[in-house]
Amino acid sequence: MDQHWDDLIKHFCSVSDGLGMPIDDEIFETVVALNALGITTTMSCAGHITRDDGDVRYPWINFSASDDIIQKLKTEQIKLHKKAEKRQKKLMKLRKKLTSNAKLLAAQKKSHKAWHAYHAIGHQLRKLQVPMRQRVIDYLTQFYENRPVLFDRRLILDLISTTTRLESQGAADFHLCEPREVQIQKLAEYREEMRAFTEFLKTIYLSQQTEKVAV
Repeated sequence: MDQHWDDLIKHFCSVSDGLGMPIDDEIFETVVALNALGITTTMSCAGHITRDDGDVRYPWINFSASDDIIQKLKTEQIKLHKKAEKRQKKLMKLRKKLTSNAKLLAAQKKSHKAWHAYHAIGHQLRKLQVPMRQRVIDYLTQFYENRPVLFDRRLILDLISTTTRLESQGAADFHLCEPREVQIQKLAEYREEMRAFTEFLKTIYLSQQTEKVAV
């Protein structure tokens, strides 16, 4: 590819989760491709089927915008959540004590104000994620323009607060009660869909690099 791509490979080869496990081989290049295009990934899993407890997980990648402003907002959000919980607990104590209506009303207003401030920060954080989510949506729209696949296999975005998850439609427990052979088949299909999207992203990235050289 190019130096940027090689640098990303070196970086993600050294990345591990809380248990010290590296990025799964089956999804490694997808993580690199997304980051090469400016989509900051935060967590990923290539999927697995556990024989002992029957746990079924399919491939997914989380991504999220991340900069100093977002980090500051997240820090502030944590503080506001603690403050709101404190106000809420005080309000509940006053209610149990059958405090006068005036004190109860004042405590209720403070509690509502604290929760409003907390949710306002959350709304700001969600809005800051929109541009990155929209870029991935644009990539998916192009990818599926001439790619007919089964509904459950299509890659979609699942919004998780300020994080977005890329996964197949059927990853949401669609096949939890299916026979093991079906689950294994779906795991292979969903991994293949992620690989196909990865090749598409690599094509987009190479096209962008060629345009830069031309300019």
